[in-house]
Amino acid sequence: MKEIKRSKAWISKMVIGALVLQLAVPSISAAAEAVVRKVLL
Repeated sequence: MKEIKRSKAWISKMVIGALVLQLAVPSISAAAEAVVRKVLL
């Protein structure tokens, strides 16, 4: 039973991580783009 609970917790962590990444990636890429533009221009 412990193994099943552990795998469920791991899956939920993966799902949460994926959602957080989907929210974070656009802002991170926008910030990186701004930094690149400042450096190049």
